[in-house]
Amino acid sequence: MADVLFVFVREDAARAQALAALFAAADHEVGDGPIDNAALELCGAAIVLWSRAAIASKSFLATAQRVLDSGKGVVASLGQPPPAWVVGNAPTFDLSRWTGDSDDEVLDPLFMAVDYRVNANRDDLASDQPLEGHLAGWVADLPSSPSGVDAPKPEMPPAHEVLPLEEIRRKRG
Repeated sequence: MADVLFVFVREDAARAQALAALFAAADHEVGDGPIDNAALELCGAAIVLWSRAAIASKSFLATAQRVLDSGKGVVASLGQPPPAWVVGNAPTFDLSRWTGDSDDEVLDPLFMAVDYRVNANRDDLASDQPLEGHLAGWVADLPSSPSGVDAPKPEMPPAHEVLPLEEIRRKRG
């Protein structure tokens, strides 16, 4: 399962590869296959590299719209940003001033948005897993009544008689 997917055109491949390397260095698995429904459902975020060359491609626009409609899209604009009616509620980040430097501050908001989505997706996927194996041997210490009043007292082994030190010495001697 990929954490991050990229939607881009051939002309923007160098930028996509540079971003993918940065996300991979941050321990995110980057998808390299086609973006089908299964990949989109399992990923945490899909970065749409919006550029002048990209908007000329009908297949890019179709894939980008599917990604944005899924709620997992994050737009990285390499030029003029897309219109609001296209992206809806997807976060959009201006990377038009990005020179390719991995330490550029312009990348910070993009990384934060993608990281948040990836981690939220991991939490969602983990919550879908059965819990029986994780809870084996675990016992909840909960009251038996809703109010907690009249909760049964835990059974305790009978206490041993504790004698003062002087009596212990007398019994030995």
